[in-house]
Amino acid sequence: MGTSELRLSVIIPTHELSDSLFKCLASVTATSPPPDEVILVLDGITNDSNFLAGLGAIVPVVLDKRGGPARARNFGVQRATGHILGFLDSDVVVHPNTFQMIRDIFTSKTDISAVFGSYDDAPTDAGVFSQYKNLLHHFIHQQSNEEASTFWAGCGAIRRDVFLRMGGFNEKYTKPSVEDVELGLRMTEAGHRIVLHKTLIVTHLKRWTLFNVVKTDVICRALPWTKLIASKRKRLKNDLNMTWSSRSSFLILLATLMVWFLSSGPAVILTFFLLGTLVLINRKLYHFFYSKRGFRFMIASIFLHWLYYLYSGFTFLFGTLYFYSLGHISRPRKLASRKDSFDKNFQT
Repeated sequence: MGTSELRLSVIIPTHELSDSLFKCLASVTATSPPPDEVILVLDGITNDSNFLAGLGAIVPVVLDKRGGPARARNFGVQRATGHILGFLDSDVVVHPNTFQMIRDIFTSKTDISAVFGSYDDAPTDAGVFSQYKNLLHHFIHQQSNEEASTFWAGCGAIRRDVFLRMGGFNEKYTKPSVEDVELGLRMTEAGHRIVLHKTLIVTHLKRWTLFNVVKTDVICRALPWTKLIASKRKRLKNDLNMTWSSRSSFLILLATLMVWFLSSGPAVILTFFLLGTLVLINRKLYHFFYSKRGFRFMIASIFLHWLYYLYSGFTFLFGTLYFYSLGHISRPRKLASRKDSFDKNFQT
């Protein structure tokens, strides 16, 4: 099937009518060529007739009760008719060639089931937390293996038939969490190939604060990640946020804290050695911060990065002990196929 015959549907879930959403939709309609159809899922948003009338060719799907992005995406898929299902967050701006690139990837790589990209290195919010968080995401994805074991729905796409066979996103995740990661793990366990394409990039519009950085990393990422990993009972893959350098960095920071709290006096030499080792392990990332935003930003980002290692590491450590000790982990049952409940347009 050639590029011109590969029909692409893009599903965008949102729970608010924000300025970011309008910028996202404007960027989508300005692509060349645009998707074959764009489906906007209004998740628990009051029906706004003026807004809906201004959508033009964009297909709205209104859900009266908010159920989270997993459910919203699945409902959007029911209206989609494309061979490829593209997923996009409502707070990102795509590049002019984003969707043509997705078509080209699936046309040239006929053996892949899904592809995803990353944020670019030009986040729009100038705040230090927004710059740090988005640049960290960009760096991690750009340094990770192209052969991925998970999926990212911020900007990604899946073949329709594969999505249906896998049962879609797990709707037990009622808030933004690791629902895309969980779907990706199920796909790779079933033998499907997922590719991280490093030139498939989008601009993130979200404004981060220290509070929502920590809250998101702990509540929406680290805890669900820990439970998911424990439920799979598999060895962690050395990729993305689970690299050996990340795990080693947490242990080094833990050892540094123990030196200060357990020693009779400040162990200055050992502390500097440990922190120097930590900087050495993460030197590529810290040089990246310096090259993008300068020395002062790099120093601020280093401390934020160390804080990230500490709260994420402790969350993973105690979460694992909690889930195992209380018997909260059991092998998850395979989700039932959604073919019977999905629209007849999806039948293969």
